[in-house]
Amino acid sequence: MSITNNSEHYSAVETALEAVQRVAGPVVAFRQPNNERTDERRDRLGSALEEIRSMGSELDDLKAVATDRASTIRERDTHIAYLEERILRLEEDRDLYLRKAVALAQQQRAIGELCDEGRRLASAVDAGLPEQV
Repeated sequence: MSITNNSEHYSAVETALEAVQRVAGPVVAFRQPNNERTDERRDRLGSALEEIRSMGSELDDLKAVATDRASTIRERDTHIAYLEERILRLEEDRDLYLRKAVALAQQQRAIGELCDEGRRLASAVDAGLPEQV
């Protein structure tokens, strides 16, 4: 074998090695980042899962607050309903008392008129004028 032959042999070997690297290189390069991407995805999913768990805790806390506020609102609604009923009863009582007050005022006016008539008759009797009666 001559030197030229050896160089061609090495050149052919290098070309085959280069061909393998050319074919395997992207596969190895793809595989390596894939593992890194898998690790990265696993880390992100782990972080997301932890965040979801913490959100679940916050959600439970918010549910408890919402339940408490709903209870407070129901109590206030009950109290408001009681007060509205009480107001209606008081308005009915006020109307009743107004009617009684008007009736009493009419009775007092009638009594006053009768008193005035009685005084007039008494003064006529005192004056000796029984004919005017």
